[in-house]
Amino acid sequence: MTVGFVRASYRLSIYDSLYKEISEKERMYLQAYRSFESRYDSLLGLLLARQLSGACVNLVHDVKGKPVMKGSEKEISITHSSGITAAVVSPWRIGIDLEKNVEEKAGRRMLAAAGQSLLHSFPFTVLWTRTEAYAKMIGCGFKEDPALLFQEAAAPRSRWNFHTECFDKDMVLTICSEKPAFFQLKECFEDTVLQNK
Repeated sequence: MTVGFVRASYRLSIYDSLYKEISEKERMYLQAYRSFESRYDSLLGLLLARQLSGACVNLVHDVKGKPVMKGSEKEISITHSSGITAAVVSPWRIGIDLEKNVEEKAGRRMLAAAGQSLLHSFPFTVLWTRTEAYAKMIGCGFKEDPALLFQEAAAPRSRWNFHTECFDKDMVLTICSEKPAFFQLKECFEDTVLQNK
């Protein structure tokens, strides 16, 4: 299964070209982001998902904010962090997260509720990305009890399939999948995403 990723240049000309290719609902979703960089990353994610799906689909978001490919049975998950956007398309439930060395203090309250003992299972950034990927896979984000999310992501014999790898020097990429799969990273480029819109 291919995991596509794109490095953002944050060029206004690329943004304008990509923005023209999305639906009105997708545009409304982008406006929820406060910064240009976040809107740019999200826009790249939308179009990367289209490229990976092999079809011209529109992305919508369910009531919990999970992206859904309208008119397709496939599942999609998108993540962006520090100028890199990644996406994966799957025939079953899947979640993806990419983070650059999350500081422990960022999730200290959530970990306090889950129990500090979870840190003995994984380095913090790995635990964080496993938790985010799991939450995306089940479609809840952190709206569920964070303690339960952390516990499920750290469970030594989880019924879910986690794939974690170091990515781009100091980043961690984690995929949580309903079924086992082999994942292959593929770098895409902004101009390719635009051409394959």
